Amino acid sequence: MRIALLSLMSITAVIWVVLEVRHSNRFGIDRGPMPSRTRNLLMLISFIAGAALTFWETQHGNTLFYQ
Repeated sequence: MRIALLSLMSITAVIWVVLEVRHSNRFGIDRGPMPSRTRNLLMLISFIAGAALTFWETQHGNTLFYQ
């Protein structure tokens, strides 16, 4: 379960960075800012996964860091 939550958080972060770079004007192509709905959805997914991971770790004795 914790591996799935960590993976979800990592994948969300990678998608977020890719979209931020893609929507930046770095490559001379102006796509405008990332839609706020997309940004809010990524933040919500990351927050829920982080909260679930925290809950999981507190219920199971912090097994992620103390193995």
